[in-house]
Amino acid sequence: MIDAFALREKALALADSGHFGEAVLIFRRIVEELPLDYETWHSLGVCLSEAGEQIEAITSFDRALAVYPEDLLPVETWNSKGEALRKLGRIEEAMDLFQKALGYDDEHEFLWNNLGLCQAALGSFADAEKSYRRALKVNSRSMRAFCNLGQLYSRLGKKREAIECCRELEWLGERNPMIHVSIAVIQWNLGDRNAACEQIKKAKSLSPAHPEVLRLEAYLNRK
Repeated sequence: MIDAFALREKALALADSGHFGEAVLIFRRIVEELPLDYETWHSLGVCLSEAGEQIEAITSFDRALAVYPEDLLPVETWNSKGEALRKLGRIEEAMDLFQKALGYDDEHEFLWNNLGLCQAALGSFADAEKSYRRALKVNSRSMRAFCNLGQLYSRLGKKREAIECCRELEWLGERNPMIHVSIAVIQWNLGDRNAACEQIKKAKSLSPAHPEVLRLEAYLNRK
């Protein structure tokens, strides 16, 4: 019999450090032994999604939903499945899941953020801004909302607003590599390649193997 708790903790630590492939192997081992463990199916889906395996991630989220306790709302799994659908470009399907979850509980910042990303993808920029602001109403320190707002403003050429979001992000999460990735994207959209590269250096110093850091570094180096 496996020590599921110890294995889960090891896998979560690997995922936190960006080693999603290794975490996937451990989570798969757990669900082979404990196929009704909805939390591990969910975690497996998250890691698969982070590793770019969206189809397999959706399958894992569906397995989690199939064994989810009847007395609990699977809001986080709806959200994570929606994120995987969004990454596949299935925006309307993703929006349906985010709106379904918000219909049960509208006090989740991650749902508002993800809804905003879908709205922005469809060109509904005013609605996207409202959703990001709604996320900030739920949590005034939401780094993800400031990331999304900053990227939205930079795409729309609203330099002052975008820079204000960068300042908020630097204040909120100096030691978070994904904060530096987000600021890099904002700076790139504003046309400041040097500032973007500097942020990627900071992100890489914090998490050298994080796939998003490496992906953006490779993109900037090609430009």
